Amino acid sequence: MKPYKKVLPYLLSGCMGLTGCYGPDTNGVVLEKKDNKVFVDTDNDKLADQVYFIAGHYDAQKYQAVYEYILPGDSVALNPSLSCGNGLNSADLKRVNGKTPDEIYELVKVRRAHNGKIR
Repeated sequence: MKPYKKVLPYLLSGCMGLTGCYGPDTNGVVLEKKDNKVFVDTDNDKLADQVYFIAGHYDAQKYQAVYEYILPGDSVALNPSLSCGNGLNSADLKRVNGKTPDEIYELVKVRRAHNGKIR
């Protein structure tokens, strides 16, 4: 029993160190979108804090629809648990104006078929 008492604290501290980027969702505002990138301000200083790359994702059609739907000024909820730093991919984007990427994809698909407009 003694070896477990000596090893367990080190294992737990190592796991906590590895999960340092995991945290609660972050809210932000879209400042700009350009070249399949979405620039997001998370601390209301009017400067881009996060950049989301839309192209090259495994579910390209869905996230391309999300990219077409997003406009500057939209509010977004971000999931920073998948990546650390400023180069985040589209899977880190949880919600845009309260809608999930799946909901946005269906909305864009229906609206495009109905009247050709996204919004």
